[in-house]
Amino acid sequence: MTEEAEVPQREGVWDQGSYWYLATRKSEFEQLSKEWKELGVKIDGMLNDIPAHFKTLVHGDAKTENVFVSNSINDDGLMGVAMYDFQYVGFGSGMKDVVYFLATSVYGMTPDYETEVLEFYWNRLQSALQRRSDMRDISRAYTLEVMNHHFELCLIDWLRFMNGWGFWGDATYVKSRVSDIRKRNNW
Repeated sequence: MTEEAEVPQREGVWDQGSYWYLATRKSEFEQLSKEWKELGVKIDGMLNDIPAHFKTLVHGDAKTENVFVSNSINDDGLMGVAMYDFQYVGFGSGMKDVVYFLATSVYGMTPDYETEVLEFYWNRLQSALQRRSDMRDISRAYTLEVMNHHFELCLIDWLRFMNGWGFWGDATYVKSRVSDIRKRNNW
């Protein structure tokens, strides 16, 4: 990974995935306090600066209403999952979908459960990347720490959007976690 990978462009896919990124939510942005506007711009810049080799296609609206779950178990002991409603698909951090799903569709989240879910996700992602010879360098570089950092940036960005649009999902947990992240980073 000595050269910066280019984000591939595909017809029919947004340059940036999700419906809540800053450039598409100017009216919500105007509702924010000065402090949140400054933080929102900072976090948006950090998300946009994530290296292209760490970006993927994001669904952009990954909530339970857009997920089908099979009632059968595969050989790995997991259920099959399929998604629909792809109007917001585009490039970005895969953590956008993870944050959105957890923040809107899982209630009663705790820091311990968040850690468990993210570690499970990271292990499954690493396993999938290792099976592809063209992804092994990315797999080694995309450490759990890198993924957790991206998760935290996306969590702050999600709260920034909700601060201007309205709160839903497990907003209490999101606010608490973002408060902790901000304190730890002096943001």
